[in-house]
Amino acid sequence: MRPIDKALNDLASQDKPDYASIADKYGVHRSTLSRRHRKITTSREIATANFKSLLTPQQEKELVEYINKLSVFGLP
Repeated sequence: MRPIDKALNDLASQDKPDYASIADKYGVHRSTLSRRHRKITTSREIATANFKSLLTPQQEKELVEYINKLSVFGLP
């Protein structure tokens, strides 16, 4: 697990987030930790995946369900 993910997990257990101490503890930037925790930004991996994706997650889910229904009827 990456340091930023460990820091976010640690923050999730706190009632009032202490970004500075958690950032120091895991060696991440306080501002990055704060933005990620408040969901202002996402990880680069997620942002890239969303940018390159041609279908929305909902469309992808519906397509998979449709394909699964077709396979029940023996259609490819």
